[in-house]
Amino acid sequence: MAYDDRLSEYLFWRSQYVARNSIFLEMERRAQEVVDSFFSNTPENQDGYWIAALPGALEADEGREDYYYSLSEKQWAIILEGRELEKEKKRVFPFSIEPLVDHDLILHECIKGSFASFLGKQIITTQKGCIQRIGIERLDTCRDFVIPLGELGADPDTFDLRINVHGNIEQILEGVRFWYWSKKLPTSELFCEETNCIPEELKVSSAKYSRGAALKQFQKNSPNIPIKNFHTDARAVGLWLFEEVSLSGVKNVAKQIRRLKKVEGFDRLGFGESEFDVLRRLYNKTCSCISAGEVLPLS
Repeated sequence: MAYDDRLSEYLFWRSQYVARNSIFLEMERRAQEVVDSFFSNTPENQDGYWIAALPGALEADEGREDYYYSLSEKQWAIILEGRELEKEKKRVFPFSIEPLVDHDLILHECIKGSFASFLGKQIITTQKGCIQRIGIERLDTCRDFVIPLGELGADPDTFDLRINVHGNIEQILEGVRFWYWSKKLPTSELFCEETNCIPEELKVSSAKYSRGAALKQFQKNSPNIPIKNFHTDARAVGLWLFEEVSLSGVKNVAKQIRRLKKVEGFDRLGFGESEFDVLRRLYNKTCSCISAGEVLPLS
């Protein structure tokens, strides 16, 4: 399977696990409280403006005076509280960019054998910004370890770098490569999407971060990610059981397994003859993935 497909699948499952994580759900609840509090302290005639502007205001760094309507002390305090919550959510759950998808829909797409096309429709547009953000943040980290001394243009042929040895050798070399090409190429070409001047080695270091490089970075940060095979059908089964046990009011896992076995087309997934212990283990592994907010092995 191509990197493109594996990265899409990884980000999809990671987002689905995070979207059901109890800590994430508590953060979402607090975020909704912030929104409700803001509108309860906002004149009704401003609602239309703030419905559009508030999501950006909670993620941006604009000052109090940068908005069309004047903000009261109370409104501004609520926005600042919301910004702190957004920062906390991104710190604890970075790159969670996709909404919760219904577990029944995921299971039935797998039963129909159409999960791959379903996946493409679901997330192909939302991932582009995520991949670019990973690349930019990684580049910023590398640049922290390699700092130019003086202006790059002061001498046409040379410039000095200060290296922080607390970085690992890959980060340092990537930082050196970035500043080398920053010296050699105009800034307009360095980050231009259409330029053909950027060497392959720099593309991984620039905002033009490749999907393959992003996947490798995820795997480096979490070595247990099962990159070669995510076992999508098994994950769909485990997620279905988790949701039904959590939401249906019937907490007994065995009862939900019996219901699952009666779902039309379930046999096509290859679990029709599985013992209860096999399906219970998928449920338990799914609980672990959700608790960790990560795509853990199911074996």
